[in-house]
Amino acid sequence: MIFDPFLAIKNLPLAASSLPRGSDYIVVHDECAPILGVAWPTLRAAGISKPAQWITERDPERELASPLPQADAMRRALSGGRVKSFQWGNEKLPDLLRILEELDYFGAGKGGLTVIDGADRFFDGASPEQADGIAEACQEWAKQKACALLLLCTRRVGRSDPAEALRQAAHRLGGFARFRRSDDSLSWDVFHWFGVEGIVADRSFRLSAQADGGMAVEKDDLPLATFELAVDEDAVFITRAVLPGKQPPPATWRVVEDFDALGAAVAATAAATIILHYDQSTPLDVLARTVFSLRQSRGIRIKIVVREVNVRMRYSQEQLFMRLGANLVVPPEVGFSRFLSLVGMVQGQIFSRPLQADYETAVAGIALIPERGYLEPQAFIEAVAAAMERVRVLDIQNVLIRLPLAPGLSPLDTLRYCLMKRPGDLCTADEESVYVFLFACRESDVGLTLDRVFRLPVPELFEGEVRYFSPETIRQAMETLTAQAADGKLTDLSPALAAATLEQPAPEAKSAPSENPDNIVQRRAPSPAVRRPLSLRVANPVVVSS
Repeated sequence: MIFDPFLAIKNLPLAASSLPRGSDYIVVHDECAPILGVAWPTLRAAGISKPAQWITERDPERELASPLPQADAMRRALSGGRVKSFQWGNEKLPDLLRILEELDYFGAGKGGLTVIDGADRFFDGASPEQADGIAEACQEWAKQKACALLLLCTRRVGRSDPAEALRQAAHRLGGFARFRRSDDSLSWDVFHWFGVEGIVADRSFRLSAQADGGMAVEKDDLPLATFELAVDEDAVFITRAVLPGKQPPPATWRVVEDFDALGAAVAATAAATIILHYDQSTPLDVLARTVFSLRQSRGIRIKIVVREVNVRMRYSQEQLFMRLGANLVVPPEVGFSRFLSLVGMVQGQIFSRPLQADYETAVAGIALIPERGYLEPQAFIEAVAAAMERVRVLDIQNVLIRLPLAPGLSPLDTLRYCLMKRPGDLCTADEESVYVFLFACRESDVGLTLDRVFRLPVPELFEGEVRYFSPETIRQAMETLTAQAADGKLTDLSPALAAATLEQPAPEAKSAPSENPDNIVQRRAPSPAVRRPLSLRVANPVVVSS
C-alpha cells in the first residue's frame, strides 16, 4: 500500500501535516529557521513508498557535506535511490514552468513527493496576478502527476516577504504555513492546511529541535479541538452591499439589508458564515464593532468574512479586523467567482486567536500612533522608534524612504508640497534629503503612497529613492540621523513650514470622474524656487540590508 506523504514533524496533527497527492503546498520560512530539519526527514519518509524528488538552488553535495545530524541519513537515502536530487541552473530569474518541464523530461514527480527549495525566487517581485498564475501552474502540475508538491519559500533579509504575494493565491494551495524563528523559539504557523483528516486553519505550533536534527511539537502545546459538524455549518448570511450589480448570490445564501438586520438574522447561529461589506459609505468603527460583537456573541465556530467593495483598507486596518474576529478580508479586485471559492475555503475553520473582553481594550493595543506629517528631527526619530516597537509583535510592515533632494532645491521647497493625512505617516529632513516614514505600508504600495503624499511629481522634487523595509535597516538609518542631531546639524523647519502654508493658496482638489469627463488631474501650487526635472531616477529602489 502506498501512503500519502506527510511533513515529518513529530507530534504535529495529521490534519496539519499530511500531503495528499494531487495538491500543492507552500511553506514560507525565515532564513535562520532550520528548514532542512523538516525537508530532509519529510523526503526520506516519502521515499519509503515512492521515490521523492528534492529540487534545490544550492549544491546538494555541499549541503550534504555539512555536519547537520540529518545529513548522513539523507546521503543514504540518495545513494539508495529513494530520494533523487536536482539543482537549478544558474539563471538569475528562474522559471518555474521550465523547471516543471525538465522534471517531466526526467520522468520525475509522478505519484510521489516533489520538494522545491528556494521557491521564493519564483514570486520575487511578482504581482498578485502573476503569483496567482504561478500557484495555478503548481496546482495543475500536482493534479496531472497525482503527486504532492511542496514549495519552500525563504523570507530573505532586505527582500519582500513572499507571503505577501502569496496571499492572493492562497485559494490555489492545499496548504499554506510559515516557519518562524523568534529569539530562541521556533513556531510553525498554519494559515490553512487540507489534510487527510480535515482542515486546520489559523493555528500556531511551537517547535523544538530534536537530537537527530528533526523537529517536534513541544508537548505543552495544546492539541487541536475537535467538534461535531454543526447543523448550520453551510449557512451563509450576506449584506446586500456585498453583491455586484447584476451578479446574484447562490440560491442558498440569505441576503440582509444592513448590519442591524444581520445581527438579528444570525442570533441563533452556531457555525454559519457571515459576510459583511466595507465600502466608501461604511464607517470603519461601525464595521469593526460589528465584527467584534459577532465574534464575542456567536463564538469561535462562526466564520466572519469582510468583503471590500470598490475601496481598500490599509494594511493596519486589515490586521485590526483579523484580530477583532474576522476569518478573512477579501480585496475588491478579487472577482466574484474567486470570492465564492474563498468563502468555501473558510468552511470548517475555528477562530483560534485570543479575544479581549471589550472592544476598547482590543483596539487600544494596536491603534495607530497619533503623530502625522512633519516633525522636527528629534521628534521624528522618537516617533519612528515608538511605531516600530508598537508593531513589533504584530508583524506589520513599515517603510522608511530617504529622498535625496534635486539640485537647486532645499528641504523647505519640497516639504511645502508634502501633505500627510493618515496618522503614523511622518516626515522630516536634513540638509540633503527628506525622510518619509509610512506606518503599516506594504512594499508594493510605496510608489502610489508617495504619489499621493506629494502634490508635485516625485521625480521633479527628488533625484532618487532609498527604501528601508526591515526593522534593522530602519534602525540603522535612524542611528545616522540621530548622530546628525547630536552634532547640531539638523534644523527644525516647523515655523518656516507653518509660514509657507499660510502664504500659499490651497491646492485645487482632483476632480472626480463624473465632474471631469476628460479625467484630467488638476493641480494648483506655486512652483519651487528652481525646478529641474531629471531624466534619470532610481528605477529599482536601493534596499539597505544589514
